[in-house]
Amino acid sequence: MKKIVDLSVSLENGMMYYPGDPVPEISPALTLEKDGCRVTQLHIGSHTGTHIDAPSHFVKEGKTMEEIELLKCMGRAAVVTLTNLAPCHKITLEDIREQLPKAGEVQVILLHTEWTEKYGTEEFLQHPYLSKEVAEMFVSLGIQAVGVDMLNVDHTCQEGELYTENSTEVHQVLLGNEIIIVENLTNIGAVDFENPYVMFVPLKISGADGSPVRAVAVEFE
Repeated sequence: MKKIVDLSVSLENGMMYYPGDPVPEISPALTLEKDGCRVTQLHIGSHTGTHIDAPSHFVKEGKTMEEIELLKCMGRAAVVTLTNLAPCHKITLEDIREQLPKAGEVQVILLHTEWTEKYGTEEFLQHPYLSKEVAEMFVSLGIQAVGVDMLNVDHTCQEGELYTENSTEVHQVLLGNEIIIVENLTNIGAVDFENPYVMFVPLKISGADGSPVRAVAVEFE
């Protein structure tokens, strides 16, 4: 192994989270002084921080977290870079066509927008998002996982009903084809080497619709 890049945001109090999800709360449960050891209590949603969406997140009979094949959570990746996008920009095929790999070349697409640099600001919620046509292209290319450095592959609604048919169409296409989604990645710009191998292995939570992950990109010798 020549280089490893951490693609994960830190889980911490005060972090950003999807509107309507549980507020992340991390606190001591046991302490060295009182109990002789440290144990930390976590109160987080299954989609807190850098996380995987399992098909069951939106697909009625979709696989839950423990049913996902681990091979779907790793593989050779292509980085698609689209920086300097306007808030709430809808990413189209024309935006990314020249950077798309050929079918079978990679298993994972990493979308690099630098939006996690806005983490902690209100603008973070006004992230770019994928069009349905882009999601369908990923299906046709045989991609098994799509990772983004944004809160959501779909548009994040900040007013009114959070989840409507139109507001989840990219999730429906990808998860409906058992393509896992990884959101809230960061530091993709540090993946400056050819043929990166990425891994984002989830917690084995029975029946869960998602899980936080420690995502990494690896350069092998």
